[in-house]
Amino acid sequence: MPDHAAHNPARWISLPLWSCKFAVENYVRQLGLPATFVYAGIYNNNFTSLPYPLFQMELLENGSFEWRAPFHPDIPLPWLDAEHDVGPAVLQIFKDGPKRWNGHRIALSFETLTPNQVCAAFSRALRRPCLYTHSPKIDIKVSIPAGYREHLEGIEVLFGQMQAPYFPQPEFMNQNQTQDQNQNQTITTTTTTKAETMKAAAAAAGLGLGAGYNHNTGKGPAEPYGGIRSLELVDEARGLWEGWRDMEEYAREVFPVEEEANGLDWMI
Repeated sequence: MPDHAAHNPARWISLPLWSCKFAVENYVRQLGLPATFVYAGIYNNNFTSLPYPLFQMELLENGSFEWRAPFHPDIPLPWLDAEHDVGPAVLQIFKDGPKRWNGHRIALSFETLTPNQVCAAFSRALRRPCLYTHSPKIDIKVSIPAGYREHLEGIEVLFGQMQAPYFPQPEFMNQNQTQDQNQNQTITTTTTTKAETMKAAAAAAGLGLGAGYNHNTGKGPAEPYGGIRSLELVDEARGLWEGWRDMEEYAREVFPVEEEANGLDWMI
């Protein structure tokens, strides 16, 4: 994982649980060992309605879901399904061998979605409203491991206040991404009630409160997948593994199963 401060110390800070991994990468490079460095995006499987920090998809009393996090609502983040897609992609890297990938960084992400787009995918998949709420502070409701609190506080600053890209390395950046981030440095605040936002989420889910259900979602034979064009950083991962699972499929097929395994019964 990256050390943001190493790439732009004047603008970004280091995340404690990431910078140590970047130090290991540098050490391996200094030794000259044949190695490929896989940079994992955010796991779809992080989402849960249990009260865990950062990725709680909280089930509200009215049956809708709410995700609260410090990420900018409209800045894309890299995503992948950990259980479905990591193994096949890494296996292909081993098959190709160091002749192709030695010294190379690979962004293991199969789609880039903004938090608003993630919640729209959940709304369509679960056919119930799902709202993203930008919150500068991460809610910590349970006991967490030593060092993780400091990491979460760093996320609040790095991605919330500084609006840094998830992967800051030049090889993962492209012109469109840079332009989007520059535009997002200025945030215009509009007055929208929570009820209005939930109604819009319900409309996206096709619940009879707005536009009809969009049947042309999910992966198609070509871009845009789910009507959303991902950033170029996903190209290598998609080249390694074409059978990847997108967020909407995860939310529809896997999220309820994981929730039931955790003792929850909202899907029944």
